[in-house]
Amino acid sequence: MRIAVGSTADQLLHGSPVPVLLAPRGYGALAPGRLERLTAAYWRRRDADGPLDAAAGWAAALDVPMRLLTLVLRPPGVAARFRDSGEVLERQRGRAEDDLARAAGLVDCVPVTTEAVAGASVGKALAAVDMLPGEVLTCQSGHHGPLRKVFLGESSGKIVRSAPRPVLMLPRGAARR
Repeated sequence: MRIAVGSTADQLLHGSPVPVLLAPRGYGALAPGRLERLTAAYWRRRDADGPLDAAAGWAAALDVPMRLLTLVLRPPGVAARFRDSGEVLERQRGRAEDDLARAAGLVDCVPVTTEAVAGASVGKALAAVDMLPGEVLTCQSGHHGPLRKVFLGESSGKIVRSAPRPVLMLPRGAARR
């Protein structure tokens, strides 16, 4: 099961002023009775604290624990064959784990765990993540989109299309209300 983005979803994912929740095709027939965890796709950037706070607010409102997840991508093609590409990947993973620890320290309203997962692509890295049946994945909007609107950027688009669970897209600049 994966999320298919049709024309209506595409319009919502490029301009909605409120969060947009998408579920994989057929999810309704297999939906769990209760949500179990909220996983926030996290990557450190200048405006990441607002969406992090918004995701924590959602986890608190839903009374579920939160996991912060960063996908660390292996260098593509020729770069992957360089002698030190494994070292580069480990340095990237180390930075991601440091960023996740810092971000987890900002969340005080729910229990938080962190995970940095490496893969050759967003889809392969996300496939390596263990997800509970009642899990929801949150994703921040692309930073090139309009403020206070959902904008499906390159990375968030790949996450949405690869997600095996529902995805809650947060508007750019989102923060807990």
